[in-house]
Amino acid sequence: MIVRPQTADDVAKLVKYIVKNGLEFTIRGGGHDMMGRSQAQDAVTIDMRDIRYVKISEGKRTATIGAGINMIQLQEELDKEKLATTVGNVGHVGYTGWAIYGGYGFFNNNFGLGVDNIVGAKVVDSGGSVLDTDEHPDLLKGIRGAGGAFGVIVELRIKTYHVESILAGWVFFECQDVGSVFDNMCRNFSQLLEEDFPNEIGVSLMTTTGPMGRMCGVSFVSSFEDEEKARPWLAKIEKLGTCVMNTVETTTPLKYLHAQSAFGFNSAYGTCRTANLLSLSKVAGKLGDIAESLPAFSGPALVIHMIRGPSTDVCNSSVFANRRPHFLVELIGTSDEESQAQDTVKWAHISRSTLQHADPDNSLPGTYVSLDMSGELTYENLFGTNLPTYKDLKVKYDPKNVFMQPFSLIKI
Repeated sequence: MIVRPQTADDVAKLVKYIVKNGLEFTIRGGGHDMMGRSQAQDAVTIDMRDIRYVKISEGKRTATIGAGINMIQLQEELDKEKLATTVGNVGHVGYTGWAIYGGYGFFNNNFGLGVDNIVGAKVVDSGGSVLDTDEHPDLLKGIRGAGGAFGVIVELRIKTYHVESILAGWVFFECQDVGSVFDNMCRNFSQLLEEDFPNEIGVSLMTTTGPMGRMCGVSFVSSFEDEEKARPWLAKIEKLGTCVMNTVETTTPLKYLHAQSAFGFNSAYGTCRTANLLSLSKVAGKLGDIAESLPAFSGPALVIHMIRGPSTDVCNSSVFANRRPHFLVELIGTSDEESQAQDTVKWAHISRSTLQHADPDNSLPGTYVSLDMSGELTYENLFGTNLPTYKDLKVKYDPKNVFMQPFSLIKI
């Protein structure tokens, strides 16, 4: 059964009924969960997508949003007020599920992670009560990193920022020798970061197969108010390889989010693996080999995100543990053709193992839980020193473990 509640009270009635009758259930936001947990056979799906309002505060520093909204829907409303918030790279992903478990995106280095931009929430607990974190501030810390482990999130209050325009787009490089090109991109970018690289610029390195063949490139997003401050850095990015195309232009966050979303499929077969690396240069050769071994059909991709600035500040107001400056490596083992899924998944698994064993001291424990909840993940490496806090909050707000689904695949 699929139920689409319209209000928080609808969700509260649903939860009461489900708990009373001992039914299995799932929560669906955007529906992009890489483990497929937004749907389950013989279970109730609480589909949140009709709860998707945006209410901007009088001072325009925060927005109250319905938990079923996706990133493009959110940014459409913020754009009207020349506002933005930190979002991910694919606009049809649900904002809430993205933000509560970390929230990596192109504004991270300037505005912080998704979890850092949550300032309040309303949650339906297992008894069907709607809890406001203004009255339960300890619950807010748990939501920032452990998300739906305590109840159904029906509303978030998030930070917003004045952003009239951004300088954003892609820089593509000649890549006949993909392995060598990507190796050099990683080494050259590592050197560039030593030059006091500004937090106002977000960069991701990528290689995939497009309609015209293999592609190697860098996404570039500057949130400098004065875009002229970003242009010298853009010129340096162009020198990471032999530049063959530059699409970077003055645009808006909404237009860029639409452009980014065009890279994804509406549906796909396969899965994703992730690795968190402290250094690119130490494993640049291995990353080049992984790029070279990428299956030669549309779908799989190697993407590297840079995490610096406020995203790495020690934070006592969340249980999200991964706060060291690092690089998130996405090994996207998916395809729009089911017959190709086995090859892409195998590539992703082998590639992650290669990075882990190349230099164990260069890898942070665990994975990025939103994309990769493999059997290797444990509560200890997910929450780190915040694990006691998570356990205390779980006992307090969900003692019967009704909301076990988010972390049901993790080793105890």
